[in-house]
Amino acid sequence: RFLVCPSDVDVEVSALKTKICDTLDMVGEEIKAKIGKRDLKVVSLMREAIERASLKRLTMFNLEEAESSRATTVSARKAADDMLLHVFKNCWVDSKLFKCLEDQRIETERIAQEAALLDQEQVLMIDYPEDGGSSSDKGKVPMEADVDHLRVLEQAIEEQRSDHQVLASKVDSLDSKVDDLHTKFETIIALLRKP
Repeated sequence: RFLVCPSDVDVEVSALKTKICDTLDMVGEEIKAKIGKRDLKVVSLMREAIERASLKRLTMFNLEEAESSRATTVSARKAADDMLLHVFKNCWVDSKLFKCLEDQRIETERIAQEAALLDQEQVLMIDYPEDGGSSSDKGKVPMEADVDHLRVLEQAIEEQRSDHQVLASKVDSLDSKVDDLHTKFETIIALLRKP
C-alpha cells in the first residue's frame, strides 16, 4: 500500500539498532555496577574478618601456658629421643665388647688346653724315658722345642688375661652407665606422664 524505498528501511533499522544497543549498554552497566558492589562487599567482609581474627580476645584458655607446656613436651621428647639413641649406641658397643670378651675367653680356654696338653706330654716324656742309647741325650731336643712352645703359650695366656681384665673393667663401667641411663629414662617417663 505504501511505497517504501530501501533507504527508508535502512534508516529505520539503524534507528532500531541504536535504540537496542543503547538499551543493552545500559543493562550491561547496571549489571556491572551490581557485580562491582557485590565484589566490594565481599572484599570488605573479608577485610573485617581478618581484622577480627587478628584481635586478641579474652578467653578462659591460657595460651602462654599451653605454648610453654608444648615447648617443654617437645624438648623432653627430643631429650628422650637423644637418650634412646645414646643407649642404642652404648648397647651396640656393649654387644661388640661382649662378643670380643667371648672370643677372648674361647681363645684363652683353647690356649690353656694346649698348655695343659703340652704339660702332660712333658710329664710323660720325663716319667717314661725310652730304652736304648744314653739317657742323658734322649728327649732333650723335643723337650726344648716343647718348652719354647709352652713359653709362647704362657705369654699368650698372660696377654689374654690382661686383655680380659681391661675388657672386664670396660664392661663394668658400661654397666654402671647403663644403670645410670635407666634411672634417667625413668625420670623422663615420669616427667612425660605428668599432666
